[in-house]
Amino acid sequence: MNEMPASCPVLLVEDDLLIAMDVEALLKDLGCTVVGPLTSVKAALEVIPTQPIDAALLDINLNNELVFPVADTLARLEVPFVFVTSCSRASIPWQ
Repeated sequence: MNEMPASCPVLLVEDDLLIAMDVEALLKDLGCTVVGPLTSVKAALEVIPTQPIDAALLDINLNNELVFPVADTLARLEVPFVFVTSCSRASIPWQ
């Protein structure tokens, strides 16, 4: 497995504590600095302008709130991101 560049800041938006802890540990093992984990759209939107972010992992459903406003903001800032979800690709309405 290739390592990320040293201290690559990755935004983690995930509302499930166990999943967030596992992903955070994996990112740290890869040499990333984890921004988060954050559990809401509001928290993520507040953090984005205050932290350098090279990439993001976004859970789509955050306690019945969709993460798409965060994805839109990251897309405008040209920050690459991936959705982390159990949903099928066809069921994701974000473009």
